Amino acid sequence: IFVQAASVAHSLFCMCYEFNMQIKVASALLLMAEIHK
Repeated sequence: IFVQAASVAHSLFCMCYEFNMQIKVASALLLMAEIHK
C-alpha cells in the first residue's frame, strides 16, 4: 500500500510540476509579446 501511495504522490507531483512549468512558459511568452508590441 505504501508503494502505491508513493507512486501516486509522485505522479501527482510530476503533473503539478509540469503544469506550473507550462504556466511559467506561457506567462513568459505573453510578457515577451507585450514588450514587442
